Order: sequence, then structure tokens, then C-alpha cells
Amino acid sequence: MTPPNNDDNKAVQALALPELVDAIALHLKSQRVIATACLVCKVWREAWTPLLWRSLGFDRSDGAVPDSIVLQGHHTKNLTYDYPKDEHLDLVLPHCPNLQSLNLSCTKATIEVLAPFLMDLGGRRLRQFELDTYMIRASDLLPVLVGHCHRLEQVILSFPYFKERSELSSRTLMRLLEMCPRLRELELTWVEILDDVTEVVGESEGEEHVVQSRLEILSLDAVTQSDTSFLGLLERCPQLWMLHVGGNPTLTNASIYRIPELCPNLDSLTIILQTRDRHASSTHTFEQLFQKTDWPLKLRYLCLSGDSVDDRVVAQIASSQAPSLRTLDLRHCREVTDLGVELVLRRCALLETLLLFGTAVTNAIMEGPQERWKCFETLKELDIRKIGVTDLGHRYPQDDPRIKQNREAFTKIRRRVQMLPRLQKLAMSFYGIHEELLQGFYYESTQGEDGGGRMLDCEVMNGADAACSSTVATSRESGGNVAVQGSPRLRTLNALGASALLGEDMDRFLDNYPYLTRLVMNRPSSSHEMRERLFGAGVSFVAGDSHLWQ
Repeated sequence: MTPPNNDDNKAVQALALPELVDAIALHLKSQRVIATACLVCKVWREAWTPLLWRSLGFDRSDGAVPDSIVLQGHHTKNLTYDYPKDEHLDLVLPHCPNLQSLNLSCTKATIEVLAPFLMDLGGRRLRQFELDTYMIRASDLLPVLVGHCHRLEQVILSFPYFKERSELSSRTLMRLLEMCPRLRELELTWVEILDDVTEVVGESEGEEHVVQSRLEILSLDAVTQSDTSFLGLLERCPQLWMLHVGGNPTLTNASIYRIPELCPNLDSLTIILQTRDRHASSTHTFEQLFQKTDWPLKLRYLCLSGDSVDDRVVAQIASSQAPSLRTLDLRHCREVTDLGVELVLRRCALLETLLLFGTAVTNAIMEGPQERWKCFETLKELDIRKIGVTDLGHRYPQDDPRIKQNREAFTKIRRRVQMLPRLQKLAMSFYGIHEELLQGFYYESTQGEDGGGRMLDCEVMNGADAACSSTVATSRESGGNVAVQGSPRLRTLNALGASALLGEDMDRFLDNYPYLTRLVMNRPSSSHEMRERLFGAGVSFVAGDSHLWQ
């Protein structure tokens, strides 16, 4: 009997319909599955090949570009290229005429080579453009985008490899907003925006000709510009819901205070000021920013950094933003103490993320009953690195008296963490308290004669009191420990100052952190065993510095 031809099979042909292919592709995370589908039959190859080539990624170190891009490049809509030079762009871009997204990272390509491709792509379908460049300056690139790329919806430009900020005229930036009416996101890094002599914000004649942009996300990281330029930019973006301003030493109180007026729909605000140019006057500005005015802020995400942020500012935040605030990032605000954070914990009942690394907060905020933290039922992320637990450095004697203090501090922290049932991400210090790290954060049974607690296993749970009677299985392997319902299920742990996990220590660690999917340690271990054990348990390991959290 002759086997049926797959090309004539009705079921095969049905699964080759473009509508079904696109619907199925939404649930596929691996290119290998798509590549396998292309090998089933001719019908499927024709249906699935465009999807296989839809997104491409190249690295200069990968070698030559495949010859098949000449035939299939017209299917490519999203292209990412790391470390490309002029010759690499000449090999790839001519064969990808239908690009909608172009991401060039750490590129050494020149504007003379890139500009013709942007002119061609910009007039067609280019929607997203991201550039991280060594060679191209903002003053040379922006006029190309203004003149030819009018369909752009997202622009991310970074010029971090120049000694001096890349200069850009304010007029050119405004023209970009005017000529790209679909632009929703604009991110600039390491740029100096120069004022144009003819542009003065606030003049009645100028206000009549202001073109309103639909921009929703604006990020100005390490971008210097005057108040005039900054306010002129915000004036053209009334639909902004996310604003990031970082490292601008020239902004004054007047411009920061007008943010609520010019951005009434603001939902996410980040302001990182350089402390050498700010102190008392900036503190007054931030207080005014959160006081009751005709344009009150209603933020879900707030990030402030710098010595200009103190307890008075935090008190205003707790008073004005409590009904809406979900994320509060106060990292490196060295003037913030227990007094200010205590007000946030008592008032912000919807808070989900609280980041306190680099503040003057002490372990005292960990004390008290569960209800002391109004957000105990909602808090999902907590960064308390170097709070309570003293930094002992990389080398310290085992009889260091500070170790005992760290253990006492950890006891308070552990008790508080156990009161946060929804906590998923925790960053804290573990200097000299390796045993405490292994124990985890689940509820313990009553202490024995030696004063030490142990994890509740099934037999202990049968005799536990009513408050701890409901259990859920949590062990990665049969016979492991169980956790009391309501204990935090940590998925990300940033263990600052923790030692390597080897042998039986690794077994205990995995048993007591059954939901963990990511472990961050600032003291990288060269142990292959540790990395392999974590990988086998489904835990990704990141060896980073003390600032790595997200």
C-alpha cells in the first residue's frame, strides 16, 4: 500500500494556513521547533520558512553570514546584530528590505554606511531602531531619522563610548517628535542637548506652533540639558506615562517642580540627581513635587536617588502616593532613615516592591507585629542589602564578634520575611551567617533544648498547633521538607557576601528554597560542582557585583 503524500494530506494543509501558523507561533519559544516543522513536507516548508526567518540575530564572532540570507532575507522583520562593522552591514542589510526592527549593539559602523540603509528602510516599514555606537554621533544620526524614518514607534540611542557627551540640538530633537507622529518611546543616553537661540519656552508666539507628540515613554539617562530645553520637550509630550531623568547636573528646582503640570498622566517617575550639585534646595523641590497642588501626582512606580532625598521627602511620598504606589526605589538615598521608611510601611498598603540598598535604614524596621507593615500582604520584592547585617569583607576570622551580631540581626530579618507570604524576590547580606542562609525562610517548629529550630517535616506538622496545620509540599525531591502555607516562596535570591554552596550544604539549600529559579552572588565561585548542581535543579546562577538586583 502506498503511503499517503503529506503534501496532499488535508490535515497537513490545514496546519499550513497563515492564520493558524501565526496563532501557533505565539506559543512556540524555540526556533528548533519551527525548523523541524519546515522539514515535514513541502507545504509546511513554504508555510513555516517565513516564520523561521522572521527574527535573526548575528554576532561578529559567529563568522560569515549564511548564504541563504540572499534567498530568505526578505522574510526577516526583526534583526539584532552585535559588534557589527561596515562590512557586516553591507553583507546583511541589502538582503533584508522588509525590516521593522533593527538593533545594532556596540557597533563600529560609520554613518556613511548606515545612513543609506536607514534612508531606504525608513521609507518602508522600519518601526523600531536601537543603536549602541562607538563611531556615530547624535548630531549626524538624528537628521537622517528626521528626514527619512517617519514610521518609527520606538527609538533607543546610546553614545556611551565617547569621552564627551554627543551633542544634539534641541531643534533637531523637536523635529524628530514632529516628523515621527507614531513615536511612542524615546530613550537617549550620554547626550548633551544644546539650546537653540530662537527657541524660548513660554513665549506666546511659540506656544501657538507647538506640535503635540504622542510620546508615552521618555528616558534621558546621563543627558544634560537646560531647563528651557527640558520644559520644551515635556510641553510637547502631554501623554507621557513614564519619565526617566538621570544624571543631569543642570536641571533646577523650577523644571522638576513643573513635571506634574506638564505630564498629568504620569504613572512612572525616575529622578536620579548628581549630589555634588544638589542638597538643601533640591530637598525642598522634591517636597513640593509631592505636596497637594492643582496637578497632583498619582504614581505606581517611583525611583529617587541622591542625598537630596531625606525623611521629609519620603514622608511626603507616603502621604500623597499611598493610594496608588506599587514600587518605591530609594537605593543610594543615604539621608533616608528608619523614620521615613516607617511612614511608607504604615501607609502604603498596596506596595509590591521596596528597594532600600544604600540607605541609612537600620534593622529596627524589622521589629514589631505583622500589621506594622501595611503592605505585608502585597509585598513581592524587597532589597535590604547591608541593612542589619554588617559587611565583613571577603576575609574575616571565624571568631569575629560581628558574626554574632549578624546572626542576631538575621533572626529579626528572618522573622519579618516569614510574615510576607507573597514575597518572591529578596536581596540581603549573608556575611558570616552561612548556616542561616542554608536554613531558608520557612516557619520553624518550637525551639528545643539547644535553642535551635529546625524545619517542619511531616511528622512535626502532624503535631503542630492550628496556626501551622495547613501545609504544602515544597521539596524538590521526595522526602524533603514542607513549608507552612503562608511562608514566602522565593524565586530570586540575591545573597550578598554569601559563601560557596558545596556538597551537603547544596542539598540543604535546594531543599529549603524549593521555588528558587535565580541565585545572585557577588562573590563568584569557581566551583564547577556548584554551578552544575544549580543548573540541574533549574536555578540560574549569576555572579555579579553588589549592585546587581534586577
